[in-house]
Amino acid sequence: MSNKFRYRFGADELENALTNYRKYYRHVKDIMPNFNRCDVHDINRLQQRLLSKLNNLRNERVIDGIGPWLFTGPFKIILSDQDRMWNQDGINAIVLPTGIEVDKGIKRLIKENFSFVSDFDVNWLKADKRNSNSLLDDYATYNMVHTHISNIGKITSTPAIHINSALYLYGRGDI
Repeated sequence: MSNKFRYRFGADELENALTNYRKYYRHVKDIMPNFNRCDVHDINRLQQRLLSKLNNLRNERVIDGIGPWLFTGPFKIILSDQDRMWNQDGINAIVLPTGIEVDKGIKRLIKENFSFVSDFDVNWLKADKRNSNSLLDDYATYNMVHTHISNIGKITSTPAIHINSALYLYGRGDI
């Protein structure tokens, strides 16, 4: 897996991200719940606590190289693994990552003139690309994209994690 992402990020960026994740984990490991027993509300509260901790660690220059995509990625992994949560109320409050393929999927929907993305602003997809020093600003932009994805899910009573995953596949051209 690291070989796959080494080419996407570059070896130096991947090494920096992994090194900083190790530092970050050491600061937050004591507040991690048992993911096999917690519910979506516990995960949502965890995401908010971890966002605050990460923001503080970035501001103190203890950690760098972890932006909104790398921050939200583990939450998609956790939710993907915990299918027992997929129908729990509140699952859509957990902000999920977008990334290259999801961005392509959204742009493809816009290009194909689907009405449910007519009010989507493609500038929202640039949160990770603008090299902002503000994690909270970039996360807020991610949250706007996630909210729109959640609203698409409401059309078919589907949780955002499924829409996010479908957009990933749609962006890759797999569906």
